[in-house]
Amino acid sequence: MKKITPRDLALGIIFISQIMIGILGNFSLLYHYLFLYHSQCRMRAIVMILKHLTIANSLIILSKGVPQTITALGWKHGFSDFACQLIFYVERVGRSMSIGTTCLLVIFQTVMISPMNSCWKNLKVKAPKYIAFFISFCWIQCLFVNLIFPLHTLYVSDKWRSINMTNTRDFGYCVATDLENISGSIYAALIAFPEMSFSVLIFWASGSTILTLYRHGRRVQYIHKASVSPRPSA
Repeated sequence: MKKITPRDLALGIIFISQIMIGILGNFSLLYHYLFLYHSQCRMRAIVMILKHLTIANSLIILSKGVPQTITALGWKHGFSDFACQLIFYVERVGRSMSIGTTCLLVIFQTVMISPMNSCWKNLKVKAPKYIAFFISFCWIQCLFVNLIFPLHTLYVSDKWRSINMTNTRDFGYCVATDLENISGSIYAALIAFPEMSFSVLIFWASGSTILTLYRHGRRVQYIHKASVSPRPSA
């Protein structure tokens, strides 16, 4: 453990403050959603999505913020290889689940606010029934897909370290194998491509939502002007 400088102490305090605010905010929302779940017979689909999004964000805060705080406070390389890979695994699962859940939330909102004469009119009734299935599928996919990387490290990383030490990367709190360089094609196919696809869907759904709200605002404004305009006398 190195000597803590004033700069490291300031960074540690900032990290701790951010973690505490993030954890308190996410757990407050999670408590609120769980309270709604137990107090109501049937939970709204959007509340279910937000509950799982809160859990995913909490995983990211804990797996990313706590190690960085420990590193900033001077405890470098304090985690074993197993603990390091476990932290990376939790972070990847939380990140993938956060992006997937955000995509599901934005698309669900786009479908639900779409006009009745749009192409989404049949899906508006069926969408809430399949939310639980899609969330469960997303969790299973994130858990099993990201499990490939710690398994890859356990069984293959020693061979790669003996061949090329540049494949290791210092993360501050531990030195681990940089899997993005070792298995670039696997990482791109299983992680990067799905996240990029979700980001494109989020961008498209957000644009569709803005366009729908804009058209609705123009329509309401036209109706309001027509209702307040003076009527011609007989």
